[in-house]
Amino acid sequence: MSSLTVTVQFRCSQLILHATQVMKGREEQIQGKMDEVRRQQEESLERRGQLLQEMELVDQVTRREQQETEARKAAQKQQLEAQLSYVPIIIMTRFFIALSDCCH
Repeated sequence: MSSLTVTVQFRCSQLILHATQVMKGREEQIQGKMDEVRRQQEESLERRGQLLQEMELVDQVTRREQQETEARKAAQKQQLEAQLSYVPIIIMTRFFIALSDCCH
């Protein structure tokens, strides 16, 4: 084998070694980026789950508050209706008292 052939072969093996190292470095960079993206996706899904739980809790609290408000309104309406049912009796009683005072 001539020295030129040996030199060319040596240079080719150096280029192949360099290309392999570059490809390995690039592969590590890509793997690192993929790991980072995966981590971010997991965090995003976790945060989304937390937000959904918070929204469900807010919905439950809102629904409960609305039910309580409706119950209070219904109770107030019943109280007012009960009070109003006594008004004609009070008016009639006062009328008869006034009438009896006039006639005596």
